[in-house]
Amino acid sequence: MDMGWKLPKKGWVKVNVHGVYYQTPLTNGTRSGVGVVVRNEDGDIIVMVSGTLNLLNERVNDLWALLMGLRCCLYAGKHKVILETESGDAVREWQDWRWFINPSYSDVIESLVKRTDDERLELEVSVVTESSNHLARYLAIDGAVNRSVAVMFTRPFGRVRDLWHRDMGLGTTEFGFDLYTEEEYRKMQEGD
Repeated sequence: MDMGWKLPKKGWVKVNVHGVYYQTPLTNGTRSGVGVVVRNEDGDIIVMVSGTLNLLNERVNDLWALLMGLRCCLYAGKHKVILETESGDAVREWQDWRWFINPSYSDVIESLVKRTDDERLELEVSVVTESSNHLARYLAIDGAVNRSVAVMFTRPFGRVRDLWHRDMGLGTTEFGFDLYTEEEYRKMQEGD
């Protein structure tokens, strides 16, 4: 039985990534979205990416999501990385780069290979189910709908907080089932 997202090993970060592609452009004109979430051994969010890349096929979006996940780790100074995606095809294509690289996205494969050649990087790559990747999926869909570029965030927004709480086994925050700091409560009362 799949229990959903699990904490990474001590001293490691877990990076969940997802790329979405729509055959028909959305109302904002975009066709793609990318979502990345990097969490530490306690499940705390270090950094997230939500946005669009305006790329024209599903495989490219999945590969760029993988690369963005690794970029976020480099940005955050994290080198022990568990990278999770639902796209087994993208992982296989990346791992089989010596035999064939599709010319239409060879640049992203070459960047992935170069990044993984970094001696500081300890990397484990896993293909996971949707239930282990809810937050990255949400970020990708939200990014496609609401952004024109890929944007990096360090604080929860939208449904991120609820999905994060569910991943951590803390229950829902929807419908007001959340905890607020005194400062947050004061601001709510004052109408800020």
